[in-house]
Amino acid sequence: MPSSRPSRSSLAMALVPLVLAGALGCGGIQTRRGAERARPAKPACAGCIEALRINGWCETSSIGYVAAVPIPSQWLHEALDAHGHEIPDWSHPCLDCNDALLSDGYCPHCKYGFVDGKLYFTKLTWSLGLGTVVDLWDLDCLECATHPTGSGWCDDCARGLVGNVAFTDRAKYECAAGELDRLHESLTFVNECERCALSHYMGIECRACLRKDRDLRRESPPRSD
Repeated sequence: MPSSRPSRSSLAMALVPLVLAGALGCGGIQTRRGAERARPAKPACAGCIEALRINGWCETSSIGYVAAVPIPSQWLHEALDAHGHEIPDWSHPCLDCNDALLSDGYCPHCKYGFVDGKLYFTKLTWSLGLGTVVDLWDLDCLECATHPTGSGWCDDCARGLVGNVAFTDRAKYECAAGELDRLHESLTFVNECERCALSHYMGIECRACLRKDRDLRRESPPRSD
C-alpha cells in the first residue's frame, strides 16, 4: 500500500510559501528578498515551530531551518552547523583567533567566529549568533514581521531582522544579511547537488561533482538598502 506521507520535496515546496508569505518594505522598513507586505502564516507543524526557534530539523516534515530559511536537505542543514560549540580547553596558535575569542569576533584566516566563548564554523552562523532570535508571530511591528526569510532594517524600531534574528547594531545586521543572501544563492543548487550548495557557500570545490564553485566565495554583493 503506498505511503500517505508527503515526499520531502513536496513538503519543502508547501512550507516555503508559508515561511515566505510576505516580505517587502513599507513605511520605515527597507528590505531585501520579498513580495507583498503581509504577516507570515504560522506553520501548522509543532515540530517546525520548534525547529524555527532553534535552527533545528523537523523530523515530521523532513525540513530544517537556519534563520527561518527552509533547508530541504538534512545533510546540508547539518553541514551548515548553525550552533555554537563550547570550547573549554581552547588552544590555538592563531593570534587572530585568540583575539576574536575575546571580542566576539571572526578570524578571516581560519574562518572561525566566536560569540560568548562559543566557536562557530561559518561566517553565517557566527554573524547570526551576534543577534537575538525572535518569534516572528509575536512581533508588535507588522513591518518587522513581514520579511521572514529575507532581511530588512526598520527605521521606526531601529532594528534589523535577518530571518528571525534581530539586530540593533547596523554593522552586525549588514554582515548577517549579506551572509543570508549568500545562503539563498547557494540553495539554488540544492536540488541538483546538496554538496554543491555547500561548496557554493564556502567557495570550494564540490567533492561529489569535482566542480569548482563558479564564483569562489566572492565578497558579499553590495546591498541596495
